[in-house]
Amino acid sequence: NRNEVLPPVKAKQSEIGVRHALTDNLTLLAAAFEVSKPTTGFRADGSYGLVGEVSHRGFEASLSGQLGEKTSIVLGAVSYEAEITGPLVTSGIVGASPAGISELIANASVERQISPVWSLDAQVNYLGEAFADSRNTFKAPAVTTFGLGARARFNVADRPAQLRLLVSNLTNERGWYASTSDLLWPVTPRTA
Repeated sequence: NRNEVLPPVKAKQSEIGVRHALTDNLTLLAAAFEVSKPTTGFRADGSYGLVGEVSHRGFEASLSGQLGEKTSIVLGAVSYEAEITGPLVTSGIVGASPAGISELIANASVERQISPVWSLDAQVNYLGEAFADSRNTFKAPAVTTFGLGARARFNVADRPAQLRLLVSNLTNERGWYASTSDLLWPVTPRTA
């Protein structure tokens, strides 16, 4: 059924959260959520379509702002508990966990101004293991990547401009990312 347009679906979402200013320049956001909706995957006949209902429950939090005059941060994490239900799960054709959904995703970034023009920054990104197929037969492993960068801010013809230097996946991690469509994507190698 390649290129077949799937029917529209309705999702139901509930969320409660809090936003708190820890300081004038540092904000904490936290929320608990639940999202329920029909989900897609490969059915018994090999076609791609709706395979059941998925429920995502979880918690997300972020901390962002200025730690001082020259240092800014962005920290964030989301923890999922996802479950698929329906006749294809009961019959064993589709697994109870959705493909491509990690139980934990976390990111952190810090930037430090070292002169009026230049700043240095660092990032760490974590993506937990996730089932790589809708039958739940194997998982893509967790991946942690690091990045380092520098940024120069200046004006060109009275307009703000930036020069950005960045090395992503500094440790040259190898592996695969699982997607929600049962496809695997390679982790991008070290890139400057």
